[in-house]
Amino acid sequence: EFINALLLTLKSTWKPRLVYSFKILKAMLFDCLGLMADSFMVWMTAYAGTLIISNRLSSYYLGIYRTGYTTITSYLSLIFVITQPVVFSALSRCQDDDKKINEIYIQYLKYVAYLIIPLGVGVCVYNRFVIDILLGKDWYEASTIIAVTGLTYPIVMLTGQFNSVYFRAKGKPFVSLTVQTLYVIC
Repeated sequence: EFINALLLTLKSTWKPRLVYSFKILKAMLFDCLGLMADSFMVWMTAYAGTLIISNRLSSYYLGIYRTGYTTITSYLSLIFVITQPVVFSALSRCQDDDKKINEIYIQYLKYVAYLIIPLGVGVCVYNRFVIDILLGKDWYEASTIIAVTGLTYPIVMLTGQFNSVYFRAKGKPFVSLTVQTLYVIC
């Protein structure tokens, strides 16, 4: 490969040169800081309940909360994790065409909503059955957490996590950061 690169460089009319732009570096650092802050706020959104419960209740109830919450969010989040790279790529390709990006985004939200909302309602209604399958009968004390998480987490995904993907694809990480910050406050 080294020889191939050397031959292509010698035969090409274009020659590589070392260029360093502080203007581009500054823009990249600004965007990176926005993305890091956005990622931190996404993390805070996921762990805000844990922080509150750990300060108010015993480790026993924290364990019940985290087990119930994590069990449901991990399964529902699989849909986000699987589809997010694809939709981010599709949205990024048409980031300058507002009509097209909104069309793709709304269609994506509809398809995901058709899947996760019934799943969340099913988890809420049949929470004891979900506990029997995923955790065992010893975890019935987590049924309320599992039911509430089943109802609320799809809404959080649709209004928070997917919006984050949309704004990052549009090249506006600070709008995403604002949305995530509002979620943490709520």
